[in-house]
Amino acid sequence: MPPTIERGSTYADIVGNDPTPWTDDIEAKETKWEKTYEREFFPISIKDFVKETGITECKGLLLPEGTASFARYAAKCIAQQAEIPEKIFYIMDCFRNEDVTKLTSEKRRAFGQIGVEYLSGKQESDAEVAAIACKIVNELGVDKKFITARVSNVEIFRGLCKETGMDNDEKVRMKTLIDRFSKLRLQDPYDSELQGIREMVWKISGRYRANWNKLLEKDTKASDFAGMQLEQMIENIERTGFKAVFDASMIRGWEYYTGPIFQIDAGDFLEIAGGGRYDRMVNQFLKKYGIERELPATGFAFGTERLVNVVKRYATIPNEYTVAFRRKK
Repeated sequence: MPPTIERGSTYADIVGNDPTPWTDDIEAKETKWEKTYEREFFPISIKDFVKETGITECKGLLLPEGTASFARYAAKCIAQQAEIPEKIFYIMDCFRNEDVTKLTSEKRRAFGQIGVEYLSGKQESDAEVAAIACKIVNELGVDKKFITARVSNVEIFRGLCKETGMDNDEKVRMKTLIDRFSKLRLQDPYDSELQGIREMVWKISGRYRANWNKLLEKDTKASDFAGMQLEQMIENIERTGFKAVFDASMIRGWEYYTGPIFQIDAGDFLEIAGGGRYDRMVNQFLKKYGIERELPATGFAFGTERLVNVVKRYATIPNEYTVAFRRKK
């Protein structure tokens, strides 16, 4: 099990592969690690007892998610020449740092997370972990017709930013806009704010509007972005019996993703699970041990509270799980 408390340095090394907004504000600007630590995570101080001569303090945080801890663990196993499993399934408690006025009986400081981390560089493994997420929902009694995997690739957004010549603040602002656009479009395709966001995207993207528009159109195809290999990922997920679609406007919040990403929707519940490929993270921890080695990985995680609500609303296939959930209603 990952520790409840992590050192801040665990995240300092992996946050910021891309400029990071860490805010819901439309006028977001790039946020450095120091401010990110205070705003996004639940910060605490860890006392280091150095023999008996003195005490020093270092930054720590209550665990916000499981992937970074897994990557650090994988790197440590390799450095110590210990055996490491190729695939890890976990259930853990995580913590969010939000204004107490935004917390509710359903959205609490602590929340559960169910995840899978897979040390694999194979193209098929991205579809495999997405299908595992879909299967978990289905095994909990939710019919396949309610389950959808949306897939994309973070390199699409990064490539457009590079092609357009955006500076870091523009990248962050664009990412915040498109992420907001994606959520609104799924919740209400007729929301009046959508057009306003579209116009702001056009203004920022300048003469490359045609390319950026592909991220905002619902009928954009994965084939419009050459070399992303997303069509094969969609086909592999659908072979398992679940619906998969391409969503160019899906960007996701964590900055450590390096390739394919996905989110799972169930009926009216959006983003009940999310994940993707993070090929650089384990490598960054390995460098601390003086080891130069590539170790690609992919994974996903559920928020358990959302999963419970999905089952309460949509579960129709009787089994031991749905019976237990319905007793709690």
